[in-house]
Amino acid sequence: MNLTEPNGWIKLPRNFLDDGVTCADAAHFLVWCVLRAKAAFAARQAMCSGQLVDLLPGQLITSSRSIASLTRLSESTVQRILRDFVQAKRIRRKCYAHCSLITVLSEEAPRQAAQQTPPDNRAAAQYSTDKIRTNRYAPKDSTFSADASYDLEAYRRTAIGLYD
Repeated sequence: MNLTEPNGWIKLPRNFLDDGVTCADAAHFLVWCVLRAKAAFAARQAMCSGQLVDLLPGQLITSSRSIASLTRLSESTVQRILRDFVQAKRIRRKCYAHCSLITVLSEEAPRQAAQQTPPDNRAAAQYSTDKIRTNRYAPKDSTFSADASYDLEAYRRTAIGLYD
C-alpha cells in the first residue's frame, strides 16, 4: 500500500464552522484543510532535515513555503495562520532548518476543555462544619464583624434569634 497516494478521506466534524480559529476566514479554512489532508493517517517514517522521523497519525512534515505554493497564499500569511493555530492549540509545531514537524491535535481536546467547568464549591461549603465568616444573619445590635469566626452552631442560633 502506497501511503503517499492522494486517495482517501478526511473527516470534518459538523460543528466545524462554529470554530472561530480554523474558520476565521477563507485563508484559515484553506490552510486547515491542507494540514488535515496532508497529515499521515498511519504510522510511517520520513526524513526531516537529515533525520529519520517516525510520523504518527495526525503528523506531517512540511514548510510554510510549500503550503504557500499549494494554496497560492503568501508565505507570511501562512506563517501567521500557523502561529494562530499554535496559539489556539489546534496544532503543535516543531521547526527545523528547512521544514517543520506539525502535529494536528485532536479536535476533541479543545471541545472537552471548553465543556469542563470547575466544580461549584459553594454548595459544599454551605453545609460544612467549618467556621463561617459572614454577617448576613447577625443582629443589628451585636458586635459581629465580617472578620470574626463563629462555629456552625452559634451561626444557627444567631440566624433563628436564639441568643446565649
